[in-house]
Amino acid sequence: MLILAYAFELAKHSFNLVLISRTQQKLDKTAKEIRKKYPEIQVQTIAFDFKNSNVEDYEKIIFSKLDKLDIGLLVN
Repeated sequence: MLILAYAFELAKHSFNLVLISRTQQKLDKTAKEIRKKYPEIQVQTIAFDFKNSNVEDYEKIIFSKLDKLDIGLLVN
């Protein structure tokens, strides 16, 4: 998967990561793989289904966590 390759490449270049996807189990697996290969990298996960159009859910689930971070790059 292309986005997974981006995550590993960014980790390789010392970027900390926030991974967002629908399935927490898949996020946990990917985060574990990245941490194993790049133990110095911080990996956070957020389970969220972007089909959800409720702005309050975006604010509560995503924005509340991202507001505390210095985001330097977004890969969609």
